Parts: sequence; C-alpha cells; structure tokens
Amino acid sequence: MLIVDFYKKLSQKRCLSLDSEELRSKFQELSKKQHPDAGGHEEGFAQLNQAHQILSNPASRIGHLYELIFEDSLKSDGSLSPEVMDLFGEIGKIISSADLFIKKKSQTLSSIGEAMLSKELARVQSDLFEASGKVRSAKSKIIESFAEIDRLLDAETGSAKLKMEISFRDISFLLKWEKEVMHRMQSII
Repeated sequence: MLIVDFYKKLSQKRCLSLDSEELRSKFQELSKKQHPDAGGHEEGFAQLNQAHQILSNPASRIGHLYELIFEDSLKSDGSLSPEVMDLFGEIGKIISSADLFIKKKSQTLSSIGEAMLSKELARVQSDLFEASGKVRSAKSKIIESFAEIDRLLDAETGSAKLKMEISFRDISFLLKWEKEVMHRMQSII
C-alpha cells in the first residue's frame, strides 16, 4: 500500500520537531488555494485536512514519520518508559480516589450530604488538577525530545527507531490518561 507523505502535502521537512505555528500557517495558505469553493478538488482538500490533523498530533506524527522511514506501523503494545510508569502509578491512585468520590456523591441525596462532601471535593479537584499538570508536563518532555530523535535519524537510525517506539507508546498512553483525568474533572462538577 502506498503511504501518502503528509509532510510533502504541507511542504514540511520530514522531522518530529515541527514548528506548530509554521505548520498552521502553511495549512491555512494551502487550504485557501485547495478549498472546493476556490476551485480546488474535494479529495485534495480532504487530504490536506488529514495531513494537518496527523502532523498536528504528536502521537500521529510519530506514527506517520515511522511509517515513511521504516515502512512499518508502530505498535502500541510494549513497555513504557520508567518515568511514565511511575506517573501511571501516581495517576492511577488519583483516578481511583476520584471514582470513589463520584460514586459517593451520586449516592448523596441531600444538600447537607453534599455540603459534608465539600472538603473532599476540594481535595479531589486539587489532586486531579495536579495530575493533569503532571500529564501535560510529561507530554511536553516527550515533545521536547523530538529534536534529539530527529538528530538520531541522521546518525543512528536504530537508536532513533527505538526512541520513536517508546515515545509513541508513552505519548499515546499519556493522551489516554489525559482524557481520563478530564472526564473525572467534568464528572465531579
């Protein structure tokens, strides 16, 4: 199967450490030209949108570049980095605590009962905000490592491949947990 090079579609250098502002600007410029209302083709415009979606998402970007370079798909199974494993243990406890609170809150029928839960609510909210911050920080560190992976792609392809695989698993995992934390935050309101 022929893989569409989304980097080429958006006139970007094949690398992980893309400048998001430059990517957005190029996408806007090309979409104005290729929009069906401006005489462009529907299929080309759809592919341009898909390219922007893929390259804007760090996990999708890793997967796409991996496919282009190594002609293989990334697998999400495998081990996570030790840092993400430690974070998982910490966030897992916070999620469990939030789930217990949500259950307790749903079983509380009176305003007095809800008032009695207010202190616990504040603690759970604080824990969830802290967890959200830690997940964002861990994602940022992975994204910051993209420049190093780009350098390795030129010099040590084997090392770059391994780092891409771990980064993909880590960031995919963190995106999943980010959604879980946000879901709990919305549920306790």
